[in-house]
Amino acid sequence: DQEKIHFLIKSKKDEYCFTNLALVHVDGDSAVSSKRTIRRYDYAQYPIGFVTIETAGTIDMDVELKFAMGDRAFSIDVRKDHLEALKDIYKALTSIGHIQGK
Repeated sequence: DQEKIHFLIKSKKDEYCFTNLALVHVDGDSAVSSKRTIRRYDYAQYPIGFVTIETAGTIDMDVELKFAMGDRAFSIDVRKDHLEALKDIYKALTSIGHIQGK
């Protein structure tokens, strides 16, 4: 009841919903399939680490947000023009990781 969505990223087949309590990953099999798997990663149970942003070159049109939650690695492609919002997600994930480490 107290959960709020802070960031939502949609790719061709996946969706990533960052809330104040967890990451909800809607994993699509492929762009042409309607089958989806929904996984929830509560921040209290999955330590966050290895948070990086890989910026694009001059030709590339996207950047990547990379991080780990527990033993699961994520790499999310985001359009280059959303870099500022991606920096906010980076800061939030890094802060959560530091809090978890205490």
